[in-house]
Amino acid sequence: NEAKIIASAADIVSNQSIAASFRAVYNNETVSSCSSAAGGTCTLTVKARRPVEVTATSPGYAARTSIETLASDEEREVNFRLIS
Repeated sequence: NEAKIIASAADIVSNQSIAASFRAVYNNETVSSCSSAAGGTCTLTVKARRPVEVTATSPGYAARTSIETLASDEEREVNFRLIS
């Protein structure tokens, strides 16, 4: 079964939304990737009940990774707060 991560990113200091790219990795394999514009989100489709490593990157910011394990058919919003 699948699940969806609705990804977005913001500047940790100003809390302003920023454009970013996101990658979901399971077992050293990229299973989904997407990019969002500032103010927007994008959707990563991942396998449910598996610990997926989600990494957010944006030019001028340090990359940030979190581990997400979603239930079957779950949609989870994940906001990454990035440090420049």
